[in-house]
Amino acid sequence: MLSNHERRELARIEQALREDPEWREPRAMPGRSTWSRRWGLRLLIGFAGLVLTIGVITTDGDLLLQGVLMMGASGVWWLRRQVVAAKQESRSTELRPEQ
Repeated sequence: MLSNHERRELARIEQALREDPEWREPRAMPGRSTWSRRWGLRLLIGFAGLVLTIGVITTDGDLLLQGVLMMGASGVWWLRRQVVAAKQESRSTELRPEQ
């Protein structure tokens, strides 16, 4: 059983956690890149490179076009993720009080 003081302290901590959105965001671990979590993007880039290479080797215009389109789509996806990450980073630095 918790004492009244411990209950109040626990309620205060829980309230502070609910109000702080940063504790829910995954933090980048030192030495671990966020690139490892982007398996779909890596898969698309690799497959696009494979299709592009096969299109060049076989001189098939359709395969070459598909490879270029997939490579372009993966580039747009990567750029969009970079922009979203930059906006989130700027938003989180604006919300933090300066110490």
